[in-house]
Amino acid sequence: MSALLHLLTVIGIVFNGLFAGMSLTAQLVLIPVFRVTQYPVEGWAVFLTYGTRLALTSIFMGTLGHAVQFYSTRQSVHLLCAVLSFAAIPWTFLVMDSIYGGLRKSVRDRPKHKKELIAAYTEQWYAKQWFRIVASIAALGLGIYTLD
Repeated sequence: MSALLHLLTVIGIVFNGLFAGMSLTAQLVLIPVFRVTQYPVEGWAVFLTYGTRLALTSIFMGTLGHAVQFYSTRQSVHLLCAVLSFAAIPWTFLVMDSIYGGLRKSVRDRPKHKKELIAAYTEQWYAKQWFRIVASIAALGLGIYTLD
């Protein structure tokens, strides 16, 4: 493996780790905080702004690193890593879009939002987020496995 291809693989793995870590932290730390705080909509406002940027960057960079490696080597494990890295994007749009839409509307409507609605969206997000966590950890693990 050339030095450039190795670097691209490492970049993909690093960004997989970043997304997996961010996702797992949101799931195990942020959501429990949102459950007990009096104003979770404020937390969601910050998370949706900054979390989305970091997530998208991590997903695309992870996918790109593995896709270039697959293109160069034609090893199916790199394609699988790229697919697992990218899986969060269609999952978000196909499965979680209504949750994000409701959260964004609540953020825009504050302080007139309904707390029960935010609580329901939070629980829905929590349940559906596990897929993205598992996919990103799988991409990270497989990526590490491919290192020479």
